[in-house]
Order: sequence, then structure tokens, then C-alpha cells
Amino acid sequence: AADLRRIVVDPILYGTLRELGLAALAEITAFEYMLARVAGRIARALARHRGLAPAALEWFTHHSEVDIRHAEEGLANLEAYLRYYEFPEAEALTIVEMTLRENVFVKRYFGALAAQGAREITG
Repeated sequence: AADLRRIVVDPILYGTLRELGLAALAEITAFEYMLARVAGRIARALARHRGLAPAALEWFTHHSEVDIRHAEEGLANLEAYLRYYEFPEAEALTIVEMTLRENVFVKRYFGALAAQGAREITG
């Protein structure tokens, strides 16, 4: 409930729902793209270094396969969204860069404190 309230009342970075939609679609597509490429490696590392059984790694192995298609669909959806809302290239690039300027994966899934630690590590 607190998260939903924060989402509704906190100011947003983007001036229009058109821009917010592009930002959300870019973040989701980036996550699918990243997960498609690293989930299998994460599963192998957890099996090798932590001895986890295949059943425990099912989420990772499943996503290493299905997110390839999701990422491809996401890229196609991004193209369609950009065309439909007639984004000039420079405006679209600015919004995507603003959206992905921080490690959105760490921030969204592990919280602001983890994101701060990631910034300190990477400079």
C-alpha cells in the first residue's frame, strides 16, 4: 500500500504520459534483454559455486530461454510506440538515456541503498 501511494503522489521525471510510457517500455525491454543474456550464466554459476539443484534454478533457466523472445518483442514494441507517438530521434534518445542513466535493475529490485552502493563501486 505504501509503494502504491508513493507511486501516485511522488512527482514524476517525465512531463507527459507519452514520455512516461516510453520510459516504462524502455526499462522493461532493457530488463528482458539483460535477463535473456545473463540468466543462464547466473544459473550455471549458482549450480557450480553454490551447489544448487536444477529445480532451485528453474526460474533462471526458464528466463534464459523465454526472455530472448520477450526482448525481441519489446524492441518491436518500442519501435511501434516511437512511430505511433511520432517521437523525434533526439527526444526518444534523451528519454531512454534518462531512464537508464542509473542501474535501474539494482535500484528497482534491490532498493535505493543498493543502487547507491553500485554507484560507489562503479564510480
